Amino acid sequence: MSCPNLIYRTRVHRPIGVGDGYGGDSTPLEIIDPSMKCYVTIRSTRDLLGAGKDAAADEITGYFAFDADIKRGDRMEYVQDQRERDIIDTPLSVDVVTLKMGLRGGGFKTAKLRRVS
Repeated sequence: MSCPNLIYRTRVHRPIGVGDGYGGDSTPLEIIDPSMKCYVTIRSTRDLLGAGKDAAADEITGYFAFDADIKRGDRMEYVQDQRERDIIDTPLSVDVVTLKMGLRGGGFKTAKLRRVS
């Protein structure tokens, strides 16, 4: 498997403190990279819940350079193309980061992402 061209950009934030203690999300965030290169794919799926009801879910995967500073818990503010047009304009949270090694050396990182309301 090879890494797709990293043609998108995102601003990555990382929590640097703790929440407010009351269950609220007031954790201060630090900008890790204001213009990290990435590529994002979205696969929509429909799950049948029963009784004629179904739900839609998105499986969002991010691809990053091997040396990208991306970790679980980071937030991506947006995803933009090369002309700074929004591809995804809602924040995304990084759930799982996996390192993929290439056949000729090098590699890249993949991340499972989810939308943050």
